[in-house]
Formats: sequence, C-alpha cells, structure tokens
Amino acid sequence: MRMRFRELEPDWDDDNVEHIGRHGVEPEEVDSARGVARSERARHGPSDAEEISAVAERLTAAQRRALREEARDWDQLGDDEFARLFEKAHPVQVRLRRPLPKPLTIALDERTLNALKRLARRKQVRARHLAAIWIAERLAHERASGRSRRTA
Repeated sequence: MRMRFRELEPDWDDDNVEHIGRHGVEPEEVDSARGVARSERARHGPSDAEEISAVAERLTAAQRRALREEARDWDQLGDDEFARLFEKAHPVQVRLRRPLPKPLTIALDERTLNALKRLARRKQVRARHLAAIWIAERLAHERASGRSRRTA
C-alpha cells in the first residue's frame, strides 16, 4: 500500500519528540497547527472554488477530459516519485490574488506583550503571527460552536 504525502501523520516516538523539543515545540502544538492549516484551507475554499468554477465554465470538453486525466495521474504518484519530480523541477514565479491581510492595532500591557514575544520566540515565529494564529483558531472555534448551537 502506498501512502500519499497528504495522508502522512507524525509519528511521535522519542526521537521526534526530542527533535521538536529542541525547537521549543510540543507534539500537541504541531497537531494543533496542522488542524489550523486544515481549517484555513477550509475557510478559504469557497472563494477558490468560485474562481475555479468560473474558469471551468470556459473549458472545452477535451480540456476538461485532459485535466481529469492529469489529476488522476497526480493522485496515483507515490511519495518517491513525487519527491523525484520536485528534485527535477525548476522554480517558477507565482502571483497570488488573495488580498493582503488588513492590519489590526491592539494595545497590550507590557507584561502581556513580553509574554507573547517570549512565547513567539520559543515557537520561532513573530509575535504578530502568533497572535493572528490564535485569533484565527478562536474564530474557527466560535464559528464551529455557533453552528452546533444553531443546529441543536
């Protein structure tokens, strides 16, 4: 059975825990970050899907068939084959259409700000990025709990 790259789960044996520990990270933080990444992808999905749908409407039947075949080929690649393709690849420039994030200024007392900076340094990210991640996590949690309350 071949394991697809996107299906890999971390194996939290002693060596891996020790390795990430040297970077000031706990296994729970990695698992949480992976969950945030999944929720971020889910949150941005509809706008991407709408854009893809608009492009798909302009494709001919032959183009759609060719894209389906290409997608099937990519799905059948094993990890070794996938890695080999990346070794042969040449860098390309990509222009993202997603709008830049809007700045939000908040006032924190010195003690809170220093604690945030220390924790961010331990996690090897900027304090503003850590704050943004936490806000995104909390908003996702609020959205999820709001949905469950509405459906109950």
